Amino acid sequence: CCIMSCFAYNSTIIHTWREKAMHLNQYPDILTIKDCQDILQVSRGTILRLLHEDELPAFRVGNRWRVRRESMLAFIEKSEY
Repeated sequence: CCIMSCFAYNSTIIHTWREKAMHLNQYPDILTIKDCQDILQVSRGTILRLLHEDELPAFRVGNRWRVRRESMLAFIEKSEY
């Protein structure tokens, strides 16, 4: 089950995600956990869960997670119902 599916019914969050998706070009090509939190408006724990469950493709630089901006956009589009 997709973790974000529980958010799919909350039109306010999805509306906010759509707005953020439209403005993703203001973020760098490689996003930090904090960037991801800001974009999705969820907690650090939720982002980490998405990463560990491979819902949001990411990679590590040392011990820090990074997400490609294109991956975030694809995740947002995939999460909308």
